Amino acid sequence: SLPAVLGDEGFETSYIDAYELNWAPRKQPARMLGTVKFQTLLDRSAAPDVPDGSDPYDEKLAVERWAFGEIAKRVVDAASQGRKAMVFFQSALGQYPWPARAADANKSEHEKLRIVAGDLERLMSELLQQLDGACLAEEVIVVVTGDHGFRLRVEFSSVGLRVAFTETAFKVPL
Repeated sequence: SLPAVLGDEGFETSYIDAYELNWAPRKQPARMLGTVKFQTLLDRSAAPDVPDGSDPYDEKLAVERWAFGEIAKRVVDAASQGRKAMVFFQSALGQYPWPARAADANKSEHEKLRIVAGDLERLMSELLQQLDGACLAEEVIVVVTGDHGFRLRVEFSSVGLRVAFTETAFKVPL
């Protein structure tokens, strides 16, 4: 696996999930990630507590912000030790149903998705600024991808599209 190979080459390898590593029965995801030899596994349980009464969307966004901060921390920490880092991050914010703040609950699904994309774009921008501030902007390769496009009829219809098993469904965003 890539984490095993890079770990053997001296990379710090981390998997950060903005959801829960053990969401499936019998802790299958965490077991699988350990099998592929990630040295560090983190999920939302490691994130700081969000104040009670927070909007659920803001709670999710706070976990995402924590995760992006962990990405920067792991890359910067590895560099400070003369090493490289490979960090895999699994976002939970862009999963259907599109999350929204209570104040945005009546907005269209298309508008909710636009807000989520904007928030993720801001988090990515902050990450890149942190790496630049650590003089690592020219030393880091950032790959952003997804595991699939729209899959379900409700995902297509939420943004006014007809179900079509074309690139919209199968092309892995990169």
